[in-house]
Formats: sequence, structure tokens, C-alpha cells
Amino acid sequence: SGVMISYNRRFMEMWDIPPEVMRSRTDEVALQSVIDKLVEPREFLDRVKHLYEHPEEESRDEIHLKDGRTFDRYSAPVRGADRVIYGRVWYFRDVTGRRRTEENLRRAAEETRRAYEDLKQTQEQLIRSEKLASVGMLISGVAHEINNPLNVMYGNLQLMAELEKSLLPGARTKSKSKAGPASAAQVRKFRRMIRDALRAA
Repeated sequence: SGVMISYNRRFMEMWDIPPEVMRSRTDEVALQSVIDKLVEPREFLDRVKHLYEHPEEESRDEIHLKDGRTFDRYSAPVRGADRVIYGRVWYFRDVTGRRRTEENLRRAAEETRRAYEDLKQTQEQLIRSEKLASVGMLISGVAHEINNPLNVMYGNLQLMAELEKSLLPGARTKSKSKAGPASAAQVRKFRRMIRDALRAA
């Protein structure tokens, strides 16, 4: 019937309800005194109305206040010894600290996950860099291994090109010599081979 049978001091302190409101023992007056403190007053009142219209129903939800607090609200029917419902109990618990802790933990977990992803990405980049460095060292080693014998070959070819005039005098003139025409052609071919080898080197 909307009459408050009993209440405690903690309830009054949580909701900051004046003593004269509670002395009226009227549910409607008490509700009106707290309605401006709620983030969702319409939802709050609708839930109260629904539970009064469904006396056998139990309910548990959270209420958010404008001052940043969060209340856990539990309501259940009050039964007599004969199991007849003659009222409803309302239980409120301030869970603001717990909710803030949970939110902080959630944020910390999200930050940890992001840090892990960043670390993973950095590690992958480091592995790629190490692979590139290894490939660079390999290429440098291969180039060194190729350059060493190539330099020897190139140096020897240059020396052969300089010495061929003095070592092969028979090819200096097109006139017949002791070496004969065939030998002169071979010398020209030999000179071409040296020039081709130098260009290739």
C-alpha cells in the first residue's frame, strides 16, 4: 500500500534523505526526495512501479547517481509464515569503489594488451631488421669472395695486355715472318680474347 514499515539509518545516509521525509513513512514522498539525484530517474521509477505490480518478482540491478556513485539495488517479496506476500524489501549497497576498481583493472588490462601488441610489432620489426642485416652481411661476404679472384684475374689480364707486344713480336707486321700467316692470325685472336676478357672483368 506504499507505506514504509521499517528503514535504517544507513539507508537515509546513502540517499541523503531528510528525517522528516522518513517520518512520513510514505513511499511516494521518499521516492520524490531522491529522484533528482539519479542519472536515469524515469527508468528508476518505472522499475519500482513494475515490481509493485508484480509482487512475486525478484530484481537486482545497478543505479547510477549524478554524483558518480553506483548503488547495487536488490528487491524481493516479503512473505509471512503462511507464504502470503504482504510487502517488498529494498536493499541498497554502495558499490562505487568496486566498480571503479573493476574499471581501472579493465583499463590496465587494455593498456597491457596494447603494450603487448606494440612489443610484438617491435619484435617483428627487429627480426626483419636482423634478417636484412644478415642478408647484407651475406651479400657483402659473397661480393668479397667474388672480388678477390676477380681482381687477380683482372690484374693478370692487364699485365698480359701490356706484355703481349713484347712477347709476341711476330704479330706486329702483316708481312710474312718466321711465325707465318697462321701464327699472326692466332696472335690477333689472342689479343681480341684479352680485350674481351678485360671488358668482361
